[in-house]
Amino acid sequence: MKNSKIRQTNRNFIIFLSIGIFPLLFTCLSVKTKDLDLSLKSSSENIAIFSIDDADLSPVLPSSLIGISSRISETIPISEYLNQILVKQNIFASDQWLDLFTDIERREIELLLSTAIQKGKSFAYLILIKRDDPISPMTRILRTAIFITKTNGGYIIGIPTISENLSFASQYRFDDWALYRIPKIYPSRKQNLKLKSNAVNLSMYSESNQNRTLYYPQILIFNDANLLPTRRISKVPDEDDEIQYGTKEERVKARLLLLDDLKKQSLINEEEYQSKKTEILKDL
Repeated sequence: MKNSKIRQTNRNFIIFLSIGIFPLLFTCLSVKTKDLDLSLKSSSENIAIFSIDDADLSPVLPSSLIGISSRISETIPISEYLNQILVKQNIFASDQWLDLFTDIERREIELLLSTAIQKGKSFAYLILIKRDDPISPMTRILRTAIFITKTNGGYIIGIPTISENLSFASQYRFDDWALYRIPKIYPSRKQNLKLKSNAVNLSMYSESNQNRTLYYPQILIFNDANLLPTRRISKVPDEDDEIQYGTKEERVKARLLLLDDLKKQSLINEEEYQSKKTEILKDL
């Protein structure tokens, strides 16, 4: 009788484990399958570098850049590239531009990236950089994220997050600020990044779509002749200045689109519209 009670107790305990633990394990596995396949390769107090699988960049990049990555196997002079990027210090001031990263940050990024590459080849690397908030350094940070991937002729650098403000209820840990999911990068007209005028073989990415040029200021192309535009793009042009970029046909299309917009806004009449249109078409 006593042995029967013991067996029943063990059976109940096993059922309890099945009900309590298995769902927990299933939940953990489900979360894992939904997360990106990020593997921490190197880190410091303020920088974390993860390897990224090629498939994980597919939801992030425009379709024209998907599937062209190759494994990174050699050291990348990323400090040289990052030194060409400027960020707007104040959104209300047009002339306040600063280096995206300091000299110390660039050197540390390059050193840690070199360490990450030595640990194993990867299609891309995600780099998270944090800066403590000077007022609340224990609970608030500014986080910037960049990733780099290799192409046949050069590199693509993406900057999906710039100075993201994060706050924590208590003193944060590494796992708190290093938890990150790369957002998709969309074309934009925001003037929050630009490249130095002396940048060589470097440009913001752009592509033509339905007679318009789409600009991706947060995607930079280095050294790849197949991806670099004929005329390097150091900043997103204002719509009025867009006619300066591209081939003659692209410039004419841009001027015609601008003319159409003026007419739709009733800023010019039909006669002025037709006269200017004829003048523009003569450039073809």
